Amino acid sequence: IAIELDTQKGERVTLHVLGRGDCFGELALINEASGRRSASAVALEQSVLHQLDRHQFDQLRRNHPSMQLMLLGVLHQQVTRLTAHLVDTLTEDARTKVLRTLCRLADVFDVAGGNHIQVSLDRVKTMAGVTRRVTDIFRDLEVKGLIRREGRHAIVIPDLSALRHEAGLTR
Repeated sequence: IAIELDTQKGERVTLHVLGRGDCFGELALINEASGRRSASAVALEQSVLHQLDRHQFDQLRRNHPSMQLMLLGVLHQQVTRLTAHLVDTLTEDARTKVLRTLCRLADVFDVAGGNHIQVSLDRVKTMAGVTRRVTDIFRDLEVKGLIRREGRHAIVIPDLSALRHEAGLTR
């Protein structure tokens, strides 16, 4: 599931891609003032979604106090992810931003389990927060054997540890 929004310039931006077991819309469940959606959720592949309304969620929290801890864990993950993305956006060059975006997507799509990343080049570009040179960056990564593109929406990562190393995510 891609979480997207339209910018004031009229561009569609992908904020995040969610995978199996992830959730979205949690702010609407805990903040009554957030009646308006801040982003849209778009299925990138066939998906099964489970929906809770606020009444159901409040009942779950009353009956199962551990739900509060689960919600705190979800919010903690969001803050950690957003902080890392902000640091990358403010401090890294376009190539590193693209590499780290590919690493995040590799986790979501379970590349270690043999899957491919199923997103377009444009979606990677908006997620990385870069405006140009993505085609050149992808070409360079392909020449180095770090990625392989299959069609318009499939990115194969032959060696995830090599990609993480190239992205500066391993020591």
